[in-house]
Amino acid sequence: MKARGKGNHRLWTRREDQILIDHFQRSGGRFCAEQLKGRTFDAVCQRAVKLGVNNNVAAGLRKSIDGDNLARALEMRKAGKSYRAIGEEFGCCESAAANALLAAQCIDAGFVPAKRDGTGGLIAKDVARLRKMLRAGMKGCDIQLQMAISASAICNHRRKYNKELKALGKRPLPPAGAGLAYSGRKLKPAQKAEVRKLLMEGFGVYKIEQRTGVSKSQALRIRARLVKTLRRKGQYLPGCDLSGKRLVTKESVKDIPPVLIDEMRRRILAREPISRAAHEIGLGTCAGYRIRDQLKAEYQARGMTLPVPVRLGSSKLARELSANAKWLPKDRIYEYRALLLDHDIAEAKRIMLERFRAEDDARRIELGEPKKPITAPAPKRMTFEEQMAAIANGAKLVPAWKPVKPDPQTGLGGIATAQLI
Repeated sequence: MKARGKGNHRLWTRREDQILIDHFQRSGGRFCAEQLKGRTFDAVCQRAVKLGVNNNVAAGLRKSIDGDNLARALEMRKAGKSYRAIGEEFGCCESAAANALLAAQCIDAGFVPAKRDGTGGLIAKDVARLRKMLRAGMKGCDIQLQMAISASAICNHRRKYNKELKALGKRPLPPAGAGLAYSGRKLKPAQKAEVRKLLMEGFGVYKIEQRTGVSKSQALRIRARLVKTLRRKGQYLPGCDLSGKRLVTKESVKDIPPVLIDEMRRRILAREPISRAAHEIGLGTCAGYRIRDQLKAEYQARGMTLPVPVRLGSSKLARELSANAKWLPKDRIYEYRALLLDHDIAEAKRIMLERFRAEDDARRIELGEPKKPITAPAPKRMTFEEQMAAIANGAKLVPAWKPVKPDPQTGLGGIATAQLI
């Protein structure tokens, strides 16, 4: 009878361990998996880590992804392809594909990939940088983006660092994600019950993350199991069909907060240009035009005409206002809308700008660059509403002064002085 280990898995024998010790470092995991019948590539790599055997083949000797292939591989990754599928597409191993893509994503995000020594390990400077991130409680995915290293490397360094701290009698590292129950962290039964309760009330995973601290990935897994359980009973989640597809949204961060809708309607009636007004309040151009169309339909139903926006043309003021209005990146809109649930527009914008500055300072520190100096506030300009109120009170537009070319014959200091006037 074959020996069984924990979880009813077959135990590793001394002969199998010796094969890994003899061949893993030189020939790699694929070769060992072929020699050990019944052992998968992932199992071989995990066992090699436990035995302390590393595959020290120099990175330059492995086939990787570069050039135009790297751009294609990034598109495949964005489309949801796995590293293994991408590696098979370009004729390289899964780890080589992951390393190439992580480095490319790291550089695109403005960070510096970690460097390795001759044996494939991180250099001392990057080990110190990684440990600083671990002490800060950063998520593994965020560390991967900033250092371009694999999740297993982060776990190994975390385990080793915690072991050193324990030997020195110091406090262990904080949980990854600053306490947020994400990824593979074990949840308590009460937490799972709370997630299921909110799912049955019609909430989505984003709102559940805000209310319970359980991450989207954990909530999605609980939701998938709950959908299967309900489907066997012929039931379904509120607002969803039997397959779990969302049909009706109860409350979502993707919904436009009413305060933004009201502010956009007010600016449209004040004859402010749609695109600039939408960008300035963090709404988005498409949503701004949809609100304009709804307001226009309401006016037409009452036999009225919507006021035409007042445009400033291609003047310097118009260009400055347009540039200052585009302060919110598209990938941070939902984060901004989440703040609007508890703050007004001005306060939410201030919080977001502070976050942007803190992130920029952290990036500059990582790159060894000085922090961006805080510039003095520019002289206050009249807002659009103040300008329109001044015109309504009788103010007139004054043409910009243009200097006339001086006459050298009439210059007080002669020709040279006249040319400098």
